[in-house]
Amino acid sequence: LKGESVSRQSKVETSGHLVAEGEFSAEHAGEAVLRALAKSETEADATEVRMPILPRGEKQRIGTVLTVGAEPKSWEFTLPDDFAALKVRVAISCGGYAPAIQQSLRYLVKYPYG
Repeated sequence: LKGESVSRQSKVETSGHLVAEGEFSAEHAGEAVLRALAKSETEADATEVRMPILPRGEKQRIGTVLTVGAEPKSWEFTLPDDFAALKVRVAISCGGYAPAIQQSLRYLVKYPYG
């Protein structure tokens, strides 16, 4: 990550909190590690958070409709040759028409010409 180190020293009352903000940018995809450390005269505490840095890009959706029935169904799709498993997210969702229609009904009921 590129960015300036974030450091802030201040007195914090018991059960109080302190906010230290920073702005960072990633040069490439991978994983970032953010660390925070708090010290007092007698105690110290720290935390570390790992987060994925995903590449910039455009989502591509590939879809199909499979009808549920007695016979098993399958669907195949091809990933590009330059597919990098760590840089791509694949999500599969199953749904029907009912949820999509249900979300729109509240707007249709209020429609003045319906």
